[in-house]
Amino acid sequence: MSWIKLIFLFALLGVFSCSYEVSDNRYSKWVVAVYMAGDNNLSDYATLDLKEMMDAGSDENVRVVVLCDRGEGTTVYEVKNGWLEPVEGFGNLNTGSPDTLKLFLDSIFHHYSFSNLALVVWDHGNGWEIASIDDTSKDYLTMYEIYKVLKDNSIHLGFLGFDECLAGMVEVFYTFKDFADVMVASEASEPGNGWDYKGLIEVFRKTDLSPFSLGKAAVDSYYTFYRDYCAETGVEDCVLAAVNSTDMDGVVNSLENIVSFYSPSTSLDFKIARENSLYVDPYFSDYIDLYSFADSLFTVSSDEILVQEINNLKSALDKFYVRSVFNKLKGVSIYFPQSASDISPEEYYNYSYFSPYNLFTQTNWDEFLESFVN
Repeated sequence: MSWIKLIFLFALLGVFSCSYEVSDNRYSKWVVAVYMAGDNNLSDYATLDLKEMMDAGSDENVRVVVLCDRGEGTTVYEVKNGWLEPVEGFGNLNTGSPDTLKLFLDSIFHHYSFSNLALVVWDHGNGWEIASIDDTSKDYLTMYEIYKVLKDNSIHLGFLGFDECLAGMVEVFYTFKDFADVMVASEASEPGNGWDYKGLIEVFRKTDLSPFSLGKAAVDSYYTFYRDYCAETGVEDCVLAAVNSTDMDGVVNSLENIVSFYSPSTSLDFKIARENSLYVDPYFSDYIDLYSFADSLFTVSSDEILVQEINNLKSALDKFYVRSVFNKLKGVSIYFPQSASDISPEEYYNYSYFSPYNLFTQTNWDEFLESFVN
């Protein structure tokens, strides 16, 4: 990319407040909507990812539409081959607010007609709680707020992706299982460049255009993009998983059956299994790879029924489409502190309509954790 083009792209992204003449209701099989919350230290990566998208562009089957916020103004663009077409321009919106996500989705439904909608949330993330951060507004968008936008507006997605660190958790996949056909996220920390959008768009155009094919395309392009990078830099692992929403019930049911075996007589087995589980990131020691926990518990358990439930969980997890550079992590993590002093803020454990931070507390996992750490 020449410096002239790069300077032009930075200038274009600084659009402050405008309205544009665009043709409404342009039909396509897919609209890929990227919620690019770059009003933070990822702003330069936002520019680079837009360049990747422009290298592929949109066509009549797959239109790529981006809400981009880099701190100077917020604009919705349709990504063309080599350029960006402004669709709607605003002042500097708070991308940590669910109102901005709703505004973006409203813009998509107003300007386009389509058979399937893909939503990619692009930013920093910390797992089950935070999905994007807006430095100017000092605000952040939570996973539950995204869920509420989808639920309150009766929006069902063909594809939901999180181009951010640590979102590949059981808690996240559980939250959105009724609102997306396929979900894609990384249980590990992602390199700053995030997803390979040029590769994703190009690969997806060659598929059968089903939701799971888009999920596989995201995983394959990510793996290809980082295969050499991860080996050269020595990062822990680069991994991405695509999960069919219909497979989540099997995972959750098996997991609940497993923790129902927790008792004074089995507590040591669970403790050993937890100690031998893989961390997904050195700085998030309370997030462990769920498959590695199942493997470890299988090794130490003697109860035949419990062993069968562990095998059921592993079989359910094997249905996920996962590619890992070092084949260490298996695609999905779970919050699992080892002691009471490691407990996350109280919000993880308490669910009500008025204080709804974590839908996964609808299961018995939080009750198991409280017993385990105490």
